[in-house]
Amino acid sequence: DRFYLLKYISLRVLIVLATLGAALAIPEFDIFSSLIGAFCSTPLAYVFPCILHLLLVRRRVLCGAVAFEWRQKGLALVDVLLLLFGLVATAVNGAIAVAQAVKVVI
Repeated sequence: DRFYLLKYISLRVLIVLATLGAALAIPEFDIFSSLIGAFCSTPLAYVFPCILHLLLVRRRVLCGAVAFEWRQKGLALVDVLLLLFGLVATAVNGAIAVAQAVKVVI
C-alpha cells in the first residue's frame, strides 16, 4: 500500500492529540489514570479472558473434539461468574471515575 506510512503516522498523531486533549481537559493525572484503569484495565483483566475462553471452549465442543463434560460446564460457570464480576466492577469503577472527573472539571 502506497499510503501505509502516511496512514500510520496520521494515526499516531491522532492518538497523541487525543491524549493531549484528555490531559488538558483533566488537569489531575490521578483522575485520568483512574478513567483509563476503569475502562481498560478491568475489562482486560476480567472480561476479555472469560469471553475468549468461552468462545474457545464452545468451538471445541461444536467441532466434536471434546465431550462437554461436567468439568467443562464447571469451567464455563466460573467464566460466566468472573465475566459478571468484571462487568459489575467495570461499571462501578467507571461510574466512580467519571464522577471524580466531572467534579474536578466543574
